[in-house]
Amino acid sequence: MKIVSKLLITLFVVGAFIGTDVNGNVFRAALQRVKATGAQIVQRAKTAYQNKITQRIATGTVFVGVGLVGGMPKKHDKTASVQNTPQATGQPVTYLFAHGVDATHTQAQTFKHYNLIGVNGNPVKSFNFPEVANRAESNLAQDGDIACLASQHAQIKGKAVLVGFSRGASAMLSFAGQHKPANVQGIVALSPFDHGQSVIQNWTKFGSLSWFTHKLGALGLLFKKYNPDGIQPTDVVEQIPQDVPILLGATLQDGVVPAWSTMRLYEKLHKQGRKNVHIAVLENGGSHVEVPGDRCFHQIAHAFARQYDMPYSQALADAGQKRFEQSQPDPATLSKHQPWGWTLDGIVAAGIAAAVAYAKSGK
Repeated sequence: MKIVSKLLITLFVVGAFIGTDVNGNVFRAALQRVKATGAQIVQRAKTAYQNKITQRIATGTVFVGVGLVGGMPKKHDKTASVQNTPQATGQPVTYLFAHGVDATHTQAQTFKHYNLIGVNGNPVKSFNFPEVANRAESNLAQDGDIACLASQHAQIKGKAVLVGFSRGASAMLSFAGQHKPANVQGIVALSPFDHGQSVIQNWTKFGSLSWFTHKLGALGLLFKKYNPDGIQPTDVVEQIPQDVPILLGATLQDGVVPAWSTMRLYEKLHKQGRKNVHIAVLENGGSHVEVPGDRCFHQIAHAFARQYDMPYSQALADAGQKRFEQSQPDPATLSKHQPWGWTLDGIVAAGIAAAVAYAKSGK
């Protein structure tokens, strides 16, 4: 009875903290909050994405962000974005594109419009992740998505450049770490997350207690096959072959995938001593759905492509060269963007862990 009493007290503390009752389902309100918040974000992102992309394609002009390294906002210039330069090798390069959540393979058209894929007329291979046909298959960059990517990549003959956005970017990194494809010239991962827990923390603002919410399967409410103990990009990113150049992109205004989550992936790769890993942190890159249209990122991406012998636009690469040269910051300079670990809920979580350990000891 002593252990049961202590556990009930522990549950009461958690319930009081996150605003729930203890009548049988202590975490019900927390999970409902996660589900509601996630659903709202997905719907808002989908609507905003459709509206903004329609506007951009129709007008060709939109104010986009500037990089953390400085500069002034500029209008998107369709003319500059199509002045391509053939790659030195002359061999075709296939761009394998992986879309984000609540999108389909047609998202590749947006990236092609912005000259991030299909550069110089090189072929683009896009596909649908499993949940497009069956929502029950959604797994958020875990085994199902990785297997789908492996199947698509196996169909490519010759060199490939991997490009992904959001969930697709995370899946790309996990795929490259697990399967170590030999024909990849480079990876461009825009707004990848390092771990599902980071997404929960950013959505719910639970801070350090987000680990508990994540373990309870909160993401499983939105992504039916998501496994809180399954593979995460942070688990395998260091296994990506070290000769593969990697460009990560993030915006500080992202309300879906926090920039600090992408920064953590950069830090892990940087600590390995890799000389070909870069990150573009956009200071005014807009929201999650606006990132692909950021002119500053376009320029950096083409300078990156030129540096590592991939197809590129001369005009964009020249414009982005200065910023590209500043795209390998010391991770310590990015630490100010990391969330503070010992928030109130972190202290409560530590107390919970201590109480559970004490209860288990039987003292």
